Amino acid sequence: MIGRNISHFKITAKLGEGGMGEVYRAEDSKLGREVAIKILPALFTEDPERLARFGREAKLLASLNHQNIAAIHQVEQVEGTHLLVMELVEGETLAERLNRGAIPVEESLPIALMIAEALEAAHDKGIIHRDLKPANIKLTPEGRVKVLDFGLAKAWAPPGREHADLSKSPTMSAQMSQTGLILGTAAYMSPEQAKGKPVDRRADIWAFGVVLWEMLMGERLFSGETVSEVLASVIMSRPDLKGLPPTTPPGIRRLLERCLRHDPTSRLRDIGDARIVLRESLDPHGWSSVEEAASKEKPRARSVAAALLITLGFALGAGLLSLWQWRQAPAPGTITHVGIPIAPTLRIRPKPLLTPDGRIAIFGAVDVDPEAPDHRPRLYTRRLDGNELVRVAGSEGVITHALSPDGRWLAFIAPVSDRSSLYRMVKVPLDRSAPPLKIADWPARRSASMVWPKAETILVIRDRRNLIFPFSADGGKPAPPVEIRSEQPVRSMHVTSVLPGGQHLLVYFATFESGVYRQDVGVLDSETGELRTLIEDASRPWYAPSGHLVISRRDTLLVAPLDLKRLEVTAGAQSVVDGLWAEGLYTGGTFSLSDSGDLLYGAGRVQGMSRFLATLTREGETTTWSDDRLYFNFVWGSPDGRRLAVQVDNIGEGDALLQIRVSDVERPRLVTVGSQPGKDCGQATWSTDSLRLAYLCWDHESTTLYLTTADGRSGSGVLLDEPAPIVLELAGFSAADSRVLLRRVDAEGSVELVTVPLEPPAGSEPTAHPIPMEEEDWSSANISADGHWLAYISNEAGRRQLFMREVLGDTSVGPRVLASSEVGYWAGWSKSIREGRYDLLFLREDQARLYSIEIVTEPSVRIAEPRKLNIDLFSLGVKAVDSLPDGRLLIVRAPDTEEGAPALHLVLNWTEELAGRIPASAR
Repeated sequence: MIGRNISHFKITAKLGEGGMGEVYRAEDSKLGREVAIKILPALFTEDPERLARFGREAKLLASLNHQNIAAIHQVEQVEGTHLLVMELVEGETLAERLNRGAIPVEESLPIALMIAEALEAAHDKGIIHRDLKPANIKLTPEGRVKVLDFGLAKAWAPPGREHADLSKSPTMSAQMSQTGLILGTAAYMSPEQAKGKPVDRRADIWAFGVVLWEMLMGERLFSGETVSEVLASVIMSRPDLKGLPPTTPPGIRRLLERCLRHDPTSRLRDIGDARIVLRESLDPHGWSSVEEAASKEKPRARSVAAALLITLGFALGAGLLSLWQWRQAPAPGTITHVGIPIAPTLRIRPKPLLTPDGRIAIFGAVDVDPEAPDHRPRLYTRRLDGNELVRVAGSEGVITHALSPDGRWLAFIAPVSDRSSLYRMVKVPLDRSAPPLKIADWPARRSASMVWPKAETILVIRDRRNLIFPFSADGGKPAPPVEIRSEQPVRSMHVTSVLPGGQHLLVYFATFESGVYRQDVGVLDSETGELRTLIEDASRPWYAPSGHLVISRRDTLLVAPLDLKRLEVTAGAQSVVDGLWAEGLYTGGTFSLSDSGDLLYGAGRVQGMSRFLATLTREGETTTWSDDRLYFNFVWGSPDGRRLAVQVDNIGEGDALLQIRVSDVERPRLVTVGSQPGKDCGQATWSTDSLRLAYLCWDHESTTLYLTTADGRSGSGVLLDEPAPIVLELAGFSAADSRVLLRRVDAEGSVELVTVPLEPPAGSEPTAHPIPMEEEDWSSANISADGHWLAYISNEAGRRQLFMREVLGDTSVGPRVLASSEVGYWAGWSKSIREGRYDLLFLREDQARLYSIEIVTEPSVRIAEPRKLNIDLFSLGVKAVDSLPDGRLLIVRAPDTEEGAPALHLVLNWTEELAGRIPASAR
């Protein structure tokens, strides 16, 4: 790079590098001056939206024209390389000066005044520094102060993350034993920054007070042997100003007290007030000018080898690198807890992963921010010895993911694009040295779990198929699937990790026997398909290098010794960690282990029991329907609006059965009407006259269609019974209430629309009669409240488009009509029907936004453009939606933490401490 010409800049020397790029001294041949050039990292070119935003922010920062602010000249792109051209500032940093001890009061105050003037100039333009610290303050040989990297914290942040300061620096959350490790940025964070809350200019005022105190005292105000102690000190301790030098003016003591108030609402509100106090304190000394006072001790000229090295987060990276060096030899019996900060609106979904060396965390997450462009899950990576949270390109809508054995590659299954419902399996290098490489196509929206046991092979288990699908990691035709052989029926299975050798997989699987639903942990032979149960009532197993099997049960981690030769657990499991985020009482908390013995887990609590029913207007106003807090899954309103039906998970009453309950809308009181011994009961649909209710129940042997009255008093009769693995999904009643229509999927995956008579001919068995439809790939069937129209989502064109058909009598449907070409997830008819006018509700897959489509069917079909409602179902925590005739929506709501864990915790060298507590089996 040295001697190279980039545009009209000639690179003459390297000044340093940090998390945000390399910094060089360069000659500007056009203007005949020396500048500092920061070469922006490649991740900017991979994210056009972020790069464009950075350009806009940099232009705003370039508008700062103040003698105490290091100027940003321009942003340029030259042959794919993005440059940030900045003022070259000679001299030492304030941090380097403080290494020699405290700065006398008469020298500290002029420096503080120039810092305050720089902050005031920026704040007046609405720009906040966000990372003010001595390392970002230069003292020039001429005696002037230059504040560096103004506002770059926001400019570098991804869109929507400018306030998430903690996402730039991992935070220690428990005791550490490494002496002297202090993360510089943490020592200057305001309490609100340390807590991950949004910041404003008062965060700069806090940092200003901390810097001024350090200049006067010669030591950090907030310190400790660990970063966790530093942040704990920031949040909890109150600065003691009694130790300030006796010559400190009273006004400065008062200024420091106001700058360092923990509550930002009572903190000094304007840095301009600090400037006034500083000037008034300087005047009695008879100093004629700030420059003259500062020049009484001009800093000694230094080499500029480190000029502009201090970029956002560089000190952070160095601190964590030291942490990783230290952790190779921890003190006996100690472990280190590290909170990995994430943006406050991110919710971590299963499964977080650690690379084998424990240096990179990979996790899926959804963004619950109402302003997020969409709410699909995405994959993120974060180097734990760095400061960048990187979004994995192409991972929007990810289903599952896995790491290669060497930790260099990440494989995942996700949609081909935003405009497609086709999925594919791809792999990407974690160092982002190559674009995603396609491995294979994947059936649309088929849930699965994957693992990468050997370098050449990726294994995928598809939900409810009981098959292991082997794929070549380099692409090509997949090998024949391996059938899973088990002594008991398995409803679903997920693979989490691999035992040494790569042949045996650790899995957890669901069973449902005699009305008891359970998650068990087992070991699966990937070559023979043999499944062996290891521990009952557990999930998400991992093998620890200490010789233990680690599992989760609800929000708790348990550990048991595992004999690798016999593949048996040799002693009972013991509880070791709690406080994990878990989806519900069946599935335990999500976590992973590295080969180096580190533990990574999503922190939180068990979710699912705090859902409630509410009504929602088209303007977005919600009203809680009742005080019930249960595990509601779905809700269906009757056509006349008088009743509702819900699916409830009955875990709160001692068993795991899904039930159907009904209530009057005006008088909330849920009564069970759909419950069958030993079966789960799920989908329900109302007859057009609102007097009857059809619902489905199932176990591992069959799926059964039942019919009952609205109040459930007459009991339930069987309309149809289909053997497993046939799947049935309710669509609705015909107009005459003589038949129920369903979507039927057979063992080979073929889809058809069928109709079942409520009263079959005398002497005949209940039978499903097919209704011809030319599509082969369609879903989300829903019949209007009057039984006349069928809406569904078709994937025939490679996009999930919305279609409708007229229901003709009881046994046929009319030609299809395109209702919307948008990529859709769900469609349901509103109960509002007025003289051939219908309202079709439509959920966009990419945004989780609800649209309304007005449809006129008489004298001919006319369809209006979809109209986006002022409702963000995701941000409201809506899990299910239906409608009432008055236009209101019935919804199931849940807190946003149910979308995933709000925090991510790392425990370094966890298995070292584990080995000393719980004996392991012979390996």
